[in-house]
Amino acid sequence: MKFTSLDSYVRQMSFEKPPKFKLLWTDSGQSVALYLDGEPWAFIDETSHCGFSKGMLKEGRNKRPWDQQLFENIFLKG
Repeated sequence: MKFTSLDSYVRQMSFEKPPKFKLLWTDSGQSVALYLDGEPWAFIDETSHCGFSKGMLKEGRNKRPWDQQLFENIFLKG
């Protein structure tokens, strides 16, 4: 079994105080966004079944770096 280190895929972070998380679901309940200290940080797209995150440095299986246009299309429409 080959193990791939997440260090090369995920941005390392540290916090001076505990972070605050908030989840925002679409009306369908199939897509969700994670807000970190009030900033959109990650989301799962119901169409592609992929996760997108500002913490991803490069693409992995079903994990992708942030896509602002897709985020807006899913969560800020209408």
